Amino acid sequence: MQNNYNKYHFNDFTISKYKEILKVLKINFNVSLFHSYNKKDKFVVLRHDIDFSPQRALRIANIEYKEGIRSTYFIHLHSEYYNIFEKGIFETFVQILNCLLYTSPSPRDRTRYRMPSSA
Repeated sequence: MQNNYNKYHFNDFTISKYKEILKVLKINFNVSLFHSYNKKDKFVVLRHDIDFSPQRALRIANIEYKEGIRSTYFIHLHSEYYNIFEKGIFETFVQILNCLLYTSPSPRDRTRYRMPSSA
């Protein structure tokens, strides 16, 4: 009998595997956002639902930022696992937003929104 770990291939859900997947996607597809894909291109749209861990989502956002990949993050406003208005959680979401920006925010915005100087 197969246990759940083997049955669902949990060893494929690692940061190193995700980095490998992103590299394959970049080679074979146009990685697009929901509003900017071109149906004529071979494309993929990445989305992440932040169900449990904003901190884990930030790790993923940083990886995508370094790889030059844009994706969409969905935040659960009524999550049982985090409160978006808690200072540390809010700051985590601001950092995720920082990774998603097309250009770096101005120093004034970084101060206003307490963004780190690098993503």
